[in-house]
Amino acid sequence: AIPSIVMWVGFLFLPESPRWLAGKGRLKEATQVLYTLRESQKEAEIELLEITSTMPSESESQQSPRSPDYGSNTSLESHGSISHNHDDVFSLASSRKTESFLQRTAEMLGHAPTRRALILGCGLMAVQQFSGINTVMYYAASIYEMSGFEEL
Repeated sequence: AIPSIVMWVGFLFLPESPRWLAGKGRLKEATQVLYTLRESQKEAEIELLEITSTMPSESESQQSPRSPDYGSNTSLESHGSISHNHDDVFSLASSRKTESFLQRTAEMLGHAPTRRALILGCGLMAVQQFSGINTVMYYAASIYEMSGFEEL
Protein backbone atom coordinates (compact mmCIF):
# COMPACT_ATOMS: atom_id res chain seq x y z
CA ALA A 1 0.00 0.00 0.00
CA ILE A 2 2.83 2.40 0.80
CA PRO A 3 4.51 2.24 -2.66
CA SER A 4 1.18 2.98 -4.35
CA ILE A 5 0.59 5.96 -2.05
CA VAL A 6 4.08 7.29 -2.79
CA MET A 7 3.44 6.85 -6.52
CA TRP A 8 0.08 8.64 -6.26
CA VAL A 9 1.65 11.58 -4.45
CA GLY A 10 4.38 11.70 -7.10
CA PHE A 11 1.78 11.78 -9.87
CA LEU A 12 0.30 14.91 -8.34
CA PHE A 13 3.52 16.77 -9.15
CA LEU A 14 4.01 15.44 -12.69
CA PRO A 15 3.41 17.92 -15.51
CA GLU A 16 1.18 17.07 -18.45
CA SER A 17 2.86 15.54 -21.49
CA PRO A 18 4.08 18.27 -23.88
CA ARG A 19 3.09 16.10 -26.84
CA TRP A 20 -0.45 15.67 -25.50
CA LEU A 21 -0.75 19.40 -24.79
CA ALA A 22 0.49 20.28 -28.29
CA GLY A 23 -1.92 17.77 -29.81
CA LYS A 24 -4.79 19.50 -28.01
CA GLY A 25 -3.66 22.89 -29.33
CA ARG A 26 -2.38 24.05 -25.91
CA LEU A 27 1.02 25.10 -27.20
CA LYS A 28 1.75 27.76 -24.60
CA GLU A 29 1.33 25.18 -21.83
CA ALA A 30 3.46 22.66 -23.77
CA THR A 31 6.18 25.28 -24.10
CA GLN A 32 6.08 26.04 -20.37
CA VAL A 33 6.36 22.32 -19.50
CA LEU A 34 9.32 21.93 -21.86
CA TYR A 35 11.02 24.98 -20.33
CA THR A 36 10.87 23.28 -16.93
CA LEU A 37 12.09 19.90 -18.25
CA ARG A 38 14.96 21.01 -20.51
CA GLU A 39 18.25 22.69 -19.63
CA SER A 40 17.77 25.68 -21.92
CA GLN A 41 14.97 27.50 -23.68
CA LYS A 42 16.61 26.71 -27.02
CA GLU A 43 16.37 22.95 -26.31
CA ALA A 44 12.73 23.36 -25.32
CA GLU A 45 11.92 25.28 -28.51
CA ILE A 46 13.72 22.71 -30.66
CA GLU A 47 11.80 19.87 -29.03
CA LEU A 48 8.48 21.68 -29.45
CA LEU A 49 9.24 22.13 -33.15
CA GLU A 50 10.04 18.40 -33.42
CA ILE A 51 6.81 17.51 -31.62
CA THR A 52 4.67 19.71 -33.84
CA SER A 53 6.43 18.57 -37.02
CA THR A 54 5.64 14.91 -36.29
CA MET A 55 1.94 15.59 -35.85
CA PRO A 56 -0.05 14.79 -38.98
CA SER A 57 -1.35 17.86 -40.76
CA GLU A 58 -4.92 18.22 -42.04
CA SER A 59 -3.98 17.09 -45.55
CA GLU A 60 -2.16 13.99 -44.25
CA SER A 61 -5.00 12.97 -41.96
CA GLN A 62 -7.51 13.29 -44.81
CA GLN A 63 -5.44 11.06 -47.11
CA SER A 64 -5.11 8.06 -44.82
CA PRO A 65 -5.54 7.20 -41.17
CA ARG A 66 -1.83 6.50 -40.86
CA SER A 67 0.56 8.31 -43.13
CA PRO A 68 3.71 6.31 -43.95
CA ASP A 69 5.75 9.38 -42.92
CA TYR A 70 4.11 9.64 -39.50
CA GLY A 71 6.72 9.02 -36.84
CA SER A 72 9.59 8.99 -39.33
CA ASN A 73 12.83 10.80 -38.66
CA THR A 74 11.73 14.41 -38.62
CA SER A 75 14.58 15.72 -36.53
CA LEU A 76 15.24 19.40 -37.03
CA GLU A 77 18.90 18.72 -37.58
CA SER A 78 17.95 16.64 -40.63
CA HIS A 79 15.97 19.56 -42.04
CA GLY A 80 18.94 21.87 -41.69
CA SER A 81 17.03 24.83 -40.26
CA ILE A 82 15.64 25.77 -36.89
CA SER A 83 13.12 28.56 -36.58
CA HIS A 84 13.17 30.58 -33.36
CA ASN A 85 9.86 32.29 -34.07
CA HIS A 86 7.22 31.19 -31.55
CA ASP A 87 4.41 32.08 -33.97
CA ASP A 88 5.68 29.44 -36.43
CA VAL A 89 5.51 26.77 -33.73
CA PHE A 90 2.01 27.76 -32.61
CA SER A 91 0.59 28.05 -36.13
CA LEU A 92 2.06 24.68 -37.15
CA ALA A 93 0.39 22.81 -34.29
CA SER A 94 -2.90 24.68 -34.39
CA SER A 95 -3.33 23.73 -38.07
CA ARG A 96 -3.81 20.11 -36.98
CA LYS A 97 -7.33 18.89 -37.62
CA THR A 98 -9.44 18.34 -34.50
CA GLU A 99 -11.46 15.16 -34.61
CA SER A 100 -13.87 13.56 -32.21
CA PHE A 101 -12.87 10.59 -30.07
CA LEU A 102 -15.09 8.25 -32.09
CA GLN A 103 -13.55 9.37 -35.40
CA ARG A 104 -10.02 8.82 -34.09
CA THR A 105 -11.03 5.42 -32.68
CA ALA A 106 -12.58 4.39 -36.00
CA GLU A 107 -9.41 5.46 -37.83
CA MET A 108 -7.25 3.51 -35.38
CA LEU A 109 -9.36 0.36 -35.78
CA GLY A 110 -9.30 0.80 -39.55
CA HIS A 111 -5.52 0.38 -39.43
CA ALA A 112 -4.98 -3.40 -39.85
CA PRO A 113 -1.82 -3.85 -37.70
CA THR A 114 -3.39 -1.90 -34.83
CA ARG A 115 -6.61 -3.90 -35.09
CA ARG A 116 -4.69 -7.21 -35.06
CA ALA A 117 -2.67 -6.14 -31.99
CA LEU A 118 -5.85 -5.13 -30.18
CA ILE A 119 -7.58 -8.43 -30.98
CA LEU A 120 -4.53 -10.42 -29.91
CA GLY A 121 -4.12 -8.48 -26.65
CA CYS A 122 -7.79 -8.66 -25.69
CA GLY A 123 -7.95 -12.31 -26.73
CA LEU A 124 -5.00 -13.22 -24.50
CA MET A 125 -6.57 -11.39 -21.56
CA ALA A 126 -9.86 -13.22 -22.07
CA VAL A 127 -8.18 -16.62 -22.32
CA GLN A 128 -6.20 -15.88 -19.16
CA GLN A 129 -9.36 -14.97 -17.24
CA PHE A 130 -11.40 -17.93 -18.48
CA SER A 131 -8.63 -20.48 -17.97
CA GLY A 132 -8.33 -19.70 -14.27
CA ILE A 133 -4.55 -19.42 -14.39
CA ASN A 134 -4.62 -16.51 -11.93
CA THR A 135 -6.23 -18.73 -9.31
CA VAL A 136 -3.77 -21.55 -9.96
CA MET A 137 -0.81 -19.18 -9.59
CA TYR A 138 -2.24 -17.68 -6.40
CA TYR A 139 -2.75 -21.06 -4.77
CA ALA A 140 0.27 -22.80 -6.36
CA ALA A 141 2.11 -23.26 -3.07
CA SER A 142 -0.96 -24.82 -1.43
CA ILE A 143 -1.61 -27.04 -4.45
CA TYR A 144 1.99 -28.35 -4.44
CA GLU A 145 1.82 -29.00 -0.71
CA MET A 146 -1.50 -30.88 -1.00
CA SER A 147 -0.05 -32.92 -3.89
CA GLY A 148 2.62 -34.31 -1.61
CA PHE A 149 5.58 -32.21 -2.66
CA GLU A 150 7.81 -31.21 0.21
CA GLU A 151 9.30 -27.77 0.71
CA LEU A 152 12.85 -27.63 -0.66
